[in-house]
Amino acid sequence: MKNTKKLKYSINSSVIIIAAVVVTVLLNSILIAFDEKISLEVDLTQEEFYKLSKETKEVVKNIDKETKIVLLIDGSQYKETAGQSATGLTTATAATMETKEDDPYLMSIVSLIEKYTEENSKISFEMVDYYTDPAPLWNEYYAPFMQIQQNEMVPYYAMMIIQGDKYEVIDYSSYHVQTYNKEKGVIENKSNIENAVTNKLAALSMDSEKFSAILFIQGHGEKINVEIDSILGKYSYTAGLINLANVDIPAEEKPLIIIDSPLTDFTADEIQKIDDFLKKGGNLHVYFNPLLSNEELPRLESYLADEWGIVRNHGVINDSKNAVNLSEDSASVYGVLAVGVNASHEIVEPISDSDLRIMYSSANPLEIKADKAGSINVEPVIKTSSDAALKTAETATEPVDAGDERGTYNVLLTSTREIYDLDNKKSTGKVLVCGSSYAMDTLPLESASANENLLINSFNWMNGGVSAINIDAKAFPEGSLVIQNSNKWMWFAGLVVIVPLVICAVGVIVFVRRRYK
Repeated sequence: MKNTKKLKYSINSSVIIIAAVVVTVLLNSILIAFDEKISLEVDLTQEEFYKLSKETKEVVKNIDKETKIVLLIDGSQYKETAGQSATGLTTATAATMETKEDDPYLMSIVSLIEKYTEENSKISFEMVDYYTDPAPLWNEYYAPFMQIQQNEMVPYYAMMIIQGDKYEVIDYSSYHVQTYNKEKGVIENKSNIENAVTNKLAALSMDSEKFSAILFIQGHGEKINVEIDSILGKYSYTAGLINLANVDIPAEEKPLIIIDSPLTDFTADEIQKIDDFLKKGGNLHVYFNPLLSNEELPRLESYLADEWGIVRNHGVINDSKNAVNLSEDSASVYGVLAVGVNASHEIVEPISDSDLRIMYSSANPLEIKADKAGSINVEPVIKTSSDAALKTAETATEPVDAGDERGTYNVLLTSTREIYDLDNKKSTGKVLVCGSSYAMDTLPLESASANENLLINSFNWMNGGVSAINIDAKAFPEGSLVIQNSNKWMWFAGLVVIVPLVICAVGVIVFVRRRYK
């Protein structure tokens, strides 16, 4: 009887042990199989730093060409290359990191980029040490690396996205941004990596071509914004100047021309050159600055009204309801700084759902001409609140009073005009007019605004491409556990193989000891 109970006990124990092993193996096999199709990782960071947005997944899904993301690092930052001078990080910081795997900032970037490679096998990732092993930069990646060096003195954490003979570059300064926290009332440093990488991937996938150059018209007292080069350079655009009194617009090269805050009027010949350019499918931006000059420009304004259906009103908008606080010195220069209300236009549609807002200063309101031709389509892009006041240039910065005219005014309009030639071939010209030059003049100063998105979106819209995708910036994770793809097999071996074997061994030992007790 005793032996029968012992045998029964032994069989039950053996069955339980075998069943546990089989269930463990099957469960891990199922999880591994599912992990190939869906991510089983759990992102415990506060803002889900490692989770790609649905917008990103849609862009990545449509990439059908081999694409490589290259991240630049400086090997002299780490103790594994002892004896070399560190740049970019403090000596104290560098001394705490034995290898690049000990750099939490770098590993956060790497782990996020690896999410792109997991979504699409066409995307690959590589790190290049531009300091200790720069050979690939002079051979495979010379052109994009030269562009990065033009933009940043120290290209640490800069990225190159390469697809065949096309490429895009991402400077560190373009994805380490400042955003305004409404609840705390403070400016915060955040990461905009996903927004930058996804938009660059989308740009590479666009069928439309970029502008050959961004040409700023001169000769009428226009502003020269020397800092705009740094913004345009981030998107692989080059800026230049053109004086229409001396040369024609090179229409065959497909540039974008910009008129920024003219003080004097254009000649009839200059207007004709602009019109000839636009009739061939050209594109034009016009920015007015009523605080700099609110004088009438009869030829330019008549041309915009008669040929494009956009009328410049010489009143000056004061939208105190949407005003942003500035110092007295800033207010005297820019007037009332306000947040624009986004209209339902594809240029601003991606921005509307973000925390960023488009800012403008004291502006001329723009009107849509009532009797415009049917071939012209004018659309509002940015408006004021319904409580904005219309003042003069002299009283623009003064408080709104009961006698001021109130209402909703257009700050930015676009106009599209279709023209058919004798062969019935259609050309579509596009014009963007903004009543405030602040949207252009202060781009490098307003990293907490969406003005940069506005500018690039308008470029893409004019080119017939999609507007830039806007993904909110996120805080870099602090003290989080990051497991790279290169290390996941080590974790797999430990958790899936070693741990179950140890449990089985403990079970066998317990079984044997009890059997012969």
